[in-house]
Amino acid sequence: MKLSLSWIFEHIETSLQQINISDLIRLINTKVVEVDACTELKLTSDPFMAVKWTNQGAIFENTKLALPPRADLETEAWYLLVLKGTGWTWATMEDLGGSKDRVLPSVAMHNNDQNYMKIKFKNDNDYILHISNSSITHRPDLWSHRGFAREIAALLDVPLKPIEAFLAQNTVVKTKQNTIKKNEALPFAIEIKTEQCKAFATAYLANCPVRPSSIETIKKLCAVDIRPINALVDGTNLVMADLGHPMHAFDTKTLKDTIVVQQGTQKELLLLDSTTITTNQEDITITSGEQALSLAGIMGGAESSIVSSTSNILIEAAQFCPTTIRTSATRHNKRTESSMRFEKGLTYTGALNAIRRYLYYLQSEKLYNIKDISIFVTGQKDTEKVLSFSHKTVQQRLGIQITSKEIEAILTKLDFQVTIKNEQYHVTVPWFRSVKDITIQEDLFEEIGRMYGYNTITPIAPSLKTMASINRFERMKRQIKQLLSFGKQMHELCSYAFLDSEFNRIIEWPAEQQLEVKLPVSENFRYLADSLFPALLKAVVENQIHKQNARFFEIAKVWSYNQTTTDLQEHEKVGFIITNEATDFYEGKTIVKAITDLYGLELHWKQLDPEECLHWLMPYKSAAMYAGTQRIGYAGMIHDRFTKLLGRALPHPAFYAEVDLNTFFKAIEPDKPFRTPAKLQPVIRNITFLLPKTVSAQIAQQFIQNLYPYFMEVFIQNFLEKDEWHNERAVSFELLFTPEEKSYTKDEMDSFMSHISIMVCQNWKASVR
Repeated sequence: MKLSLSWIFEHIETSLQQINISDLIRLINTKVVEVDACTELKLTSDPFMAVKWTNQGAIFENTKLALPPRADLETEAWYLLVLKGTGWTWATMEDLGGSKDRVLPSVAMHNNDQNYMKIKFKNDNDYILHISNSSITHRPDLWSHRGFAREIAALLDVPLKPIEAFLAQNTVVKTKQNTIKKNEALPFAIEIKTEQCKAFATAYLANCPVRPSSIETIKKLCAVDIRPINALVDGTNLVMADLGHPMHAFDTKTLKDTIVVQQGTQKELLLLDSTTITTNQEDITITSGEQALSLAGIMGGAESSIVSSTSNILIEAAQFCPTTIRTSATRHNKRTESSMRFEKGLTYTGALNAIRRYLYYLQSEKLYNIKDISIFVTGQKDTEKVLSFSHKTVQQRLGIQITSKEIEAILTKLDFQVTIKNEQYHVTVPWFRSVKDITIQEDLFEEIGRMYGYNTITPIAPSLKTMASINRFERMKRQIKQLLSFGKQMHELCSYAFLDSEFNRIIEWPAEQQLEVKLPVSENFRYLADSLFPALLKAVVENQIHKQNARFFEIAKVWSYNQTTTDLQEHEKVGFIITNEATDFYEGKTIVKAITDLYGLELHWKQLDPEECLHWLMPYKSAAMYAGTQRIGYAGMIHDRFTKLLGRALPHPAFYAEVDLNTFFKAIEPDKPFRTPAKLQPVIRNITFLLPKTVSAQIAQQFIQNLYPYFMEVFIQNFLEKDEWHNERAVSFELLFTPEEKSYTKDEMDSFMSHISIMVCQNWKASVR
């Protein structure tokens, strides 16, 4: 997007010539938005001239000019020429600072006694700001010169001219109904038949002929890469660039008695860019009779466009649903300057101001007498949004010492209304930032912080004392991962913490179990996962190469409500799914048993009756798992209805198990008495034994621990099974020696390790690997 600094300063009570441009760009970069580039625009008067096109052509100093042919020439119309080399030629947008090489239309000249006039521009020196659209996608107000003027006025601490200085003061007729009735000032009834149109403002201009725009208007539009056409159309584009709210003008000769804003109509529409589209049920269209006039919020229709024969026009500005506009623009591949602004969320007040600004433009350019024009607007006024916070909270969040006067001054300059009661700030959000931009108190803290200056805050690195420790829970998770990955040849899955709403709709996942977050990352990921099952089932469906023999597992957190206290609970679980032609309950049970055998835990199974069975498991083919009296999970065959819902994507029976690791850890790691940390440096040694499969790793661990119980701790580190080992498996242990009175020598450590090796090998006929 391009913005003209001279245009911006029309809204500010100071002159651009008094400003240091480099300092201003630095302030904008550090406190508002990053400026991609700032180019100086210098237009001198010498190479420009306006000529009248006559029956003899263009005459300059009694000589006919040799100019390139063009199809839009009209007799007695004035055109802008530029001197290039030794000859004159038609001026283009590029000559006035634009980047498009388009020939300029005719221009308005009030002195018709001559055949040519030399041109002297006002505000010849200008600066063009280049702003990336993606950097202001959250700020609808910054898609306009007025929005940037407000920010710059706050940065420079100078007054911003009141918006009323740029708006016509005509009568405004407001209604909350969805219909504007036909009357003397408005010969058309307006009907709003869709909730996606929140407001609609309009005015009728009779006997309003099409005229050329002034050179100053054309220069303004060219500088920001908007193509000038004629005064009536250029006015709509000038309003959009000035205030950020798109509007449209219709030639009324194509209109019937009633104009309807609606959805659900399928019509062919020839657009202004000469392409034809077919609207669908979701598009918002403006229609009259059987004819579609425009694809609302995106582009007008060619048949109702302003042409040279136009005499009566209807102007409109509306508030459309941002999501609907973006969806339609993407569907029809018509991303326009208008649609990009509507996508950001515009307002009722913005629509009304756009009509008033257009009438002010007609009046200031002496194009039309607006004295008796009435403005009609339907819809609900913008809801006032008030956010409250304390002074202490601001300082804590920003990490600065700031006075209440400074906070009030910053927010007031940005058009927020601030009242302070009982050390609480109550801030009214201005209408142009209330839709999606400023919604929570943290958004206000960001406004205060950026205008205060993040670069003025002294950076202090956070300090955190860390202590080395052995996290047994993480060690357990790592061991289970190794077992499932290498021992059981499974693929590990790492999915989002959110449920995939689209996939859950397909598998009919119950909505009452879903926990919605306040600020979702997207519409499809707005519910926290309450089970690992949907993600693992989706992995089977999407990984077609493994469909005949799919084996996936995941260790992740899930969330649920405590049915008694309604508190949110977080649990870490391991879940796995296997599916092939021969999958049955007992195949899956052996995998669960391998996990419990790793820690010598005795597991009890209890068959789930139909009324107890989870909805995704088969009754009589599923069971709950218990360690003592504690239920640690469930396992079973996946219900047949998933095969019906997913079809070929799930061709074979599938087994699923899910274990609560928090409960499982308590069962295998009972609370141990406190032990005073050793004062001397601990020593770590590793050893691997080839043990009979009949000996669990947990039993071997306890045996080794009992050899030196006072100054040694034993941890299961890893294990490995191979076909050629037959009835043996390799189990690795980590031994942590914590001396209390002295440091052990290498010979002493070797002696300890030798004794451990001999005892283990003798007890089970094992070998050191």
